[in-house]
This record gives sequence, structure tokens and C-alpha cells, in this order.
Amino acid sequence: MSAVVSRRGVVASFGAGLFVASIPRNAFAERTVSAATGLDAYYVPYAVAAEHKLFEKYGLKLEYKPFDDGSVALDALLTGNAHMGSANQVGGLTRWDKTKGLFVAGVVADSDQLHAVVAGPAVKKPEDFVGRTVAFPQFSSGHYLFNKFVKKHNLPIDQIKTVRVAAPEMVAAMRRGDIDGFFCWEPWPTRATTLIPGAHVLERAKDLGLSFSTMNYYSKALMADRDLAVAVTKGLIDATEFCQKNQQEAVRLVVRDFRISEPDAKDAVSKLIFRVEMNKDKILPEMIDYANFCLEAKLIKEMPKWDEFLRPEILKAAAPDRVVGW
Repeated sequence: MSAVVSRRGVVASFGAGLFVASIPRNAFAERTVSAATGLDAYYVPYAVAAEHKLFEKYGLKLEYKPFDDGSVALDALLTGNAHMGSANQVGGLTRWDKTKGLFVAGVVADSDQLHAVVAGPAVKKPEDFVGRTVAFPQFSSGHYLFNKFVKKHNLPIDQIKTVRVAAPEMVAAMRRGDIDGFFCWEPWPTRATTLIPGAHVLERAKDLGLSFSTMNYYSKALMADRDLAVAVTKGLIDATEFCQKNQQEAVRLVVRDFRISEPDAKDAVSKLIFRVEMNKDKILPEMIDYANFCLEAKLIKEMPKWDEFLRPEILKAAAPDRVVGW
């Protein structure tokens, strides 16, 4: 069972029954867990787990809620409305900085092809963004992509106007002429280039030497129940393996639950690597780089204490071979 949630409230539901917006007080006793995610193909393992009841093997029932984007979804962990959530590193760092109320439990999915720099017809090269307006979602990997793009091309960041736009609203903003470009993830770049004459992709993540991951975040309540956290982790491992081996079914659920067209869903799923893991040599340097970006952008006040924020012990207990360096 799932529900699509935006900041304006519940807009649709899928599956049988009604979605309960908050966790019942006896949720742990009932062995029910709730996940909050974003609204694109990165998050399909949670849809797969719910649809195919993959957590039942571990005595659990999974409910999940997709939000406008993963960063917004993380707020559900902090308000007690979800046990776990999935989002990019920027979303997690900003929430950790304010609350210390959520923890990184592993990578869920990764791709170097789904994030893109989209330009309107007047922008032919990176330098053309100077004096123009660009957009990215707030507290997002899109903001990080913008920062990396500007530095690579030595652009004067103070001469580029930036606005925060939710991912699903990017294409409409460009069609209205409100923005001259945006930094975001699929399916929005492809939709823009399909629907807006002259819109085109200037660069993708791999052109900047970047790869973008969604992280799995656990709430304080989930971390406090080690047995439950380990069981949840095992269920998520099964879900990511299912997605890797059954891409057609993953595409079907992306189309159904995230309201993405089948061609866009097929393209996105084919470019994602679904695997729960924690490799210190990869995660820690990336997290430090994201944290430095967040400090520079004044999104966080201090560098996290990594041994508190990054918590490999749950994955190590669930699947030791998936934890490297800790």
C-alpha cells in the first residue's frame, strides 16, 4: 500500500485500503514499518517491497509514502510519521544539522546518468547562464549539481540568479519563461527537452565526474530497536535485488505509483544500480564533499560527527559482506 503525498496533502493512493497518515502508537508491536520517499525511479525498491510483500519474510509489513521529493520526505522521520526514509545527501545533512534525528544506514540506488543540466533555447553554452535565471529544488542534489557545474566552468556564481522550484514544477516554470535552465534529475530533463522547443541537455552528471545516490535514512526510533532495524534492512536488500533482476516489474511500479510515463520509467530504471551497501572509501569522501558544499552554501552550520551520522552497524549485522571499511 502506498500514497503519493505533496506539501499540499495527499493527492492519490494506490493499492487496497486506506493509508493512515501517521504511525500508530503500537506500530512496533504490530511489526509495521513506514517509509517516506521521493517521487521518481530511484525509490522504486520501496514500491516493490510493498507490492510484493518482501518484508513479510522477516515478520514485517511495509507501508510507504512518496512525497514531492526525498528531502521533503525526510521530515516525516523527524515528526514520527515514518521509521525510514530515502533521499540524497543534501537532504539528510540539512536535517541532521538541525535535529540529529536521523541516520545514514546505507546506499539504496546510484546513477551517473539521471541528473542533468537543462538549458533553454537561448543558452547554447555554460557561459550563457551568466545574467540569467536557473532553478533547482531546495536542499537537493540539483543544488549540488549547480555548484559543481559553476565551478567546473569558472562561472561567476553571483551573476547567475537562482530560484528554488520543486522538481515536478520545473518544466512548467521553463515553459512560462520564468527560468532559463534547471538542474535536476529524470524524468524532468527529458520532459523539458520533449515539450519545450529548443530546450536541451548541456551536461549530465557523468560529464562532471559525478554519480548521484539515494541514501537510506533511519529514524531514532528505528535505530533504538536493533532487531527491527536489522529486519528492515534485510527486506530492503531483497527489494533492491528484485529491482536489479526484474526491471520490467520495477518499471511497471514506477509508472503506476510515481505517475511517470513508461518510456521515461524504462530509461530511468535501466540507468540505475540498485544495491544496499556501505563502502567507507566511497561514502565518507562523498559525504564530506557534500558537507563542505552545504557549509559553503550556508545550508548547515557545522561538519557532522561522522561516527554519529553514518551508522554501518545495522547493515553489518544484516549482511556483513555489504559493509566495507568499517
